[in-house]
Amino acid sequence: MINPIRPPKGKSSNRRPGMALLASADSVGDRLFLLVVLLAASLLLISRLGNGIEVIGPPAPPTPDQSILQSTPPAEAAIELNDAQLAELTEAYEHGFNNPEPDDPCTRLQMLPHKKLSAWRKQFRKRGFTMEKIKDMLVHGRRLPFTHPEKGVTYTKIFDAKGNWIIVDFVDCIIWQVAPYNFK
Repeated sequence: MINPIRPPKGKSSNRRPGMALLASADSVGDRLFLLVVLLAASLLLISRLGNGIEVIGPPAPPTPDQSILQSTPPAEAAIELNDAQLAELTEAYEHGFNNPEPDDPCTRLQMLPHKKLSAWRKQFRKRGFTMEKIKDMLVHGRRLPFTHPEKGVTYTKIFDAKGNWIIVDFVDCIIWQVAPYNFK
């Protein structure tokens, strides 16, 4: 007779419980029966996986926070900056600008100084940003905490009504990144 709980005396349990159960069968008929049951269970599992039913949970989706590391701007976001907008960006880069939101810990903000002014200009054009848009986002934007995936530092990600976003460090008073809603 088959004992599904314990292996036979003198035989140790191994990591494959189906094999231990098979080894505990007394007769060829019992072993054949167990092989058929194990085969049917395997086929059932395979058919469920084939129909989209996942036995093991799906992998966690990538966090949106990783988007700061990606750098391909969508073409449809591009704009042309006029001379006044370029001058305002240059002033913000070189000397900072007044934060229009009085409740923020920083009264003045600066564009990330590790990024060259030419890189900021290029990103503003390709991603459709102006200093006016950034100031509007600071006042009216929806704010979420953002943890940098490599540094582990928490910043603030601010979204406008269309889903465009900026990353702001309110400890060092720096704007790290600007990105359109469909930035990938």
